[in-house]
Order: sequence, then structure tokens, then C-alpha cells
Amino acid sequence: MAYKFNKITVLIVEDTQEMFEITRAVLQTFGINSTISANDLRSGWRKFCNYNPDLVIIDWLENDSLEDHGAIADGLKLMHAIRHDDKSPNKFVPAIMMTGYSIKRNINLARDYGATEFIAKPFTAETLYRKMEHMIEHPRRFVRAPGFFGPDRRRQEKNPPEHDRRSAEIAFEPSKENI
Repeated sequence: MAYKFNKITVLIVEDTQEMFEITRAVLQTFGINSTISANDLRSGWRKFCNYNPDLVIIDWLENDSLEDHGAIADGLKLMHAIRHDDKSPNKFVPAIMMTGYSIKRNINLARDYGATEFIAKPFTAETLYRKMEHMIEHPRRFVRAPGFFGPDRRRQEKNPPEHDRRSAEIAFEPSKENI
């Protein structure tokens, strides 16, 4: 299905100018002309709060402290702030995490920090479009649980058990009308 994306604003948080330009150019082919650029954690958070975009695309944003294997990538810190900080203008914003380090650990971390989707770099225009389309066609409810708030991490198409143990934890149930 072809969507009209001409009225949405996308925040791209990417530390390399070339990758930002590529991502913006791909979005423009989809009809998205309103993009906001940020190149680090602080400017990404500030622009997210100031502009309240309709979609956020966040690079993994490696930081210098990652030589300590316990350190958290800046992209994950930003994702966490979007989902948990009281100053976040939209904790439910669709967010795509991108990285060239697409190992299973990073995919799981992005999911656990609240990313809606994950894209490995380099990516194709088709991949980005399919991820955006999937977020529209198959919106996931948001779950609040100890240590987690974000899109339901389950991706199974089947219905949950009749007595879903998480039913009390559902924070937001999306529908096509409120997306």
C-alpha cells in the first residue's frame, strides 16, 4: 500500500553527515520533506523535545566510553529517555534504531530499550519503507512492566492466551484511528 507521508516530520539522529544525507534522501523519495537533524545524544534529545516529531530514526551512536564493556551506547540512552523521561513529549512515538553492528545482542538491546523497529546498515530504501509500513499496518501495543516501557516485545501473530498475564500492564492499545 502506498502511503502519503508528506505531512509527517522525522527526526534523524545520526553522527555521520553522509549517513544523515542518505537517510534524508531516502525519506524524500517517500514524500517526507520535513526532517530534523541531530548528531549526538544531547542535540537529539533537545530536538525531540522541541519538535515532537512523528517518527524518530536513531543511530546506535557509539560513544568513547564504550571501551568499558558495561557502557551504554548514546543511541540507547536517547531511546530510554524518549520512553521514560517525564519531559518526553511523546513516549509512544515510533522509533527505528539503526546500526552497522547488527548482532543479536544489539537487536535485543534496541528492543529492550524501547525501539519499535531495528534496521541494519547499510540499508535499502525498500527496507526502510517496509519497516515504516509495518509500524502502520501492525502497530504494537505498549507495555509497562518492571524495568521496561515500550512496544510489546512479542511479535507473534497468534492471539495471546485467553488469560494474558500482562493484561494489567498494557499502557496503550493502538488502532488505525489513533496512529
